[in-house]
Amino acid sequence: MSSTIFQTFLRIQNTAGTNTKKEILKKNMSPIIRQIFEDTYGPQKYYIKKFVPNGDYGHLFIDIDYDTFHNTLMKLANREVTGDAAEQLLQATVALFEYESQEILYKIIDRNLKIGVSLDNFLDVIGEKESKFEVALAENLNKAKNVDPIDGTYFVSRKLDGVRCICYISKTLED
Repeated sequence: MSSTIFQTFLRIQNTAGTNTKKEILKKNMSPIIRQIFEDTYGPQKYYIKKFVPNGDYGHLFIDIDYDTFHNTLMKLANREVTGDAAEQLLQATVALFEYESQEILYKIIDRNLKIGVSLDNFLDVIGEKESKFEVALAENLNKAKNVDPIDGTYFVSRKLDGVRCICYISKTLED
């Protein structure tokens, strides 16, 4: 038996053109593939310094038994297991899987699937385009056009929690 996910990732990797890669991914999308992308590119950390496979191969397939690997990753992310014990657990879990599945598991651990589909492309395929939040920064007064703090002109720019104003306060002799 050959891993369907492995074959899908291999086909995507060997295909030229982002749109074609996205089409293949869309046609073969499954809850496991979604979880693989989440585990690979998500914000969680697994706290593994170095992973060295032990060369053993088992009988589990990523297509059917991915939860076994995912649960191990969650134990690492939640720091239920740390240090040498974490590395041993990860080695033992990976060793349960057959060769093709292990090839993908290594890439998940390395946080790079290496199939030529970025996280943005994946989010586009599943319809969850990521929007980037950018903070509006204040402009340097010297660079702002048509602003003269002496004659009373002012400059207003967008800001998340209201408006930003540049004001000039001067002391007079009467103060």
